[in-house]
Amino acid sequence: MISDYSDHLIVQEVSPRDGLQIEPTWVETHDKIALIDQLSLAGFSRIEAGSFVSPKAIPALRDGELVFKGISRQPGVIYVALIPNLKGAQRALACSVDELNLVMSASQTHNLANMRMRCEDSLAAFGEIVQFVGDSPVRLNASSATTFGSEAARHEQLGESPSPPQSTTRNADARPFEQGEQRQALEQWLRQIPDDPAELLRRKFWYEQQRRQETPR
Repeated sequence: MISDYSDHLIVQEVSPRDGLQIEPTWVETHDKIALIDQLSLAGFSRIEAGSFVSPKAIPALRDGELVFKGISRQPGVIYVALIPNLKGAQRALACSVDELNLVMSASQTHNLANMRMRCEDSLAAFGEIVQFVGDSPVRLNASSATTFGSEAARHEQLGESPSPPQSTTRNADARPFEQGEQRQALEQWLRQIPDDPAELLRRKFWYEQQRRQETPR
């Protein structure tokens, strides 16, 4: 059990990278810079300002160098770039990025779709980046995507999850969730836990919702 809690909550703003990369309309470089500059003044201590991936893979962020060189850096703000491989790290360091975010997925399926490589290849690429950075003052962090499961992997590896048992019709004299057979069915459904933690959380959340709805006030 965790007993040593920090007094600080760190919020990393990722809209300049995670938000803009899926925009169907091209966002001009000067508008990206303006967005990041305003976020810097809003009080965020960490901003993921872009990524250095292949322009063919993410054309919306192909101007990463211009963005990082054009922003007005504020004291105390860490400007982060997402990096998939050594080439991306080399481009980032040339732009004086404060921190490299090395990302891989916990799901093999998602990593292949998102990073165009297997998890073990991403891990090997991390090693190359760490060696390249060496004694550079740039910070490194590693992120694990889809740690609590990915929808693509769930459908491919586990198939569709079973549906929760249906409650009988409510009336003023009966609370179906509290009936023995219904409770037993729910508990059996919860015990059929897949290897996907996200599915477990979904079932537990549904279970607690039912308990709150059926508890008299």
